[in-house]
Amino acid sequence: EAVQLTAQSNDAQGQAIGGAELEFDSGAPTIADVTREGLVSATGPVGATEIVVASGRAEARVPIVVRPGAVAALAVGAPVPAEAPADDALEAVVRATDAFGNAVPGVAVTFAADPDAGAVDPPSAITDAGGLARARWTPGRAAGPHALTAAAA
Repeated sequence: EAVQLTAQSNDAQGQAIGGAELEFDSGAPTIADVTREGLVSATGPVGATEIVVASGRAEARVPIVVRPGAVAALAVGAPVPAEAPADDALEAVVRATDAFGNAVPGVAVTFAADPDAGAVDPPSAITDAGGLARARWTPGRAAGPHALTAAAA
């Protein structure tokens, strides 16, 4: 998501100076970039920076905080054993990330197992500060592969 900054140069009496050139610059282009027109866009990692707006010798600094975006992917957060005895509870962990790979906290994740694949508790969880959601999965007694799915709400 981009944010448009607007600025104007004023004289000592607070009156706008028509035609004054404004320059925008990012203090950390790896976090947020800014165009010549003042359009600010996140470029990757979350973090804080500031945008400097200058006209001649005068300048103003605008603090910018980049937070994680919407969930773009759920990935296995911790490996689950390939084989497990029936009725042994396993910890299922998934990690929610945005398009830049940043962890996304506060996301509702729903876990589901096929009826023969056992039970999961709780059936939903909220991702923590590291983007992780956890549930206990008890595989069913039926022989063969079992699957647990997770989806971000």
